[in-house]
Amino acid sequence: MALALLLAMLVSVAPRLREQVRSALSRPGPSVSLIVSQVRGISRTAWDALQVQTFANAPMAIFGVAAVVLVLFMLRT
Repeated sequence: MALALLLAMLVSVAPRLREQVRSALSRPGPSVSLIVSQVRGISRTAWDALQVQTFANAPMAIFGVAAVVLVLFMLRT
């Protein structure tokens, strides 16, 4: 759920990622190799957008990482 929320926020902020996700979802009848290449492209673009947003919003990124770590510890017990 947290990854889906993070991806949704990145898609709303990064126009290049938004276009890649939109083009990946609009193609009918994808094959396995096409799906793999689309996932690689989207993840590469998401990583780039995440790096840009992390540098722009460093305090919020630190808070988000700490929150994810705390949730993981809570789910572990």
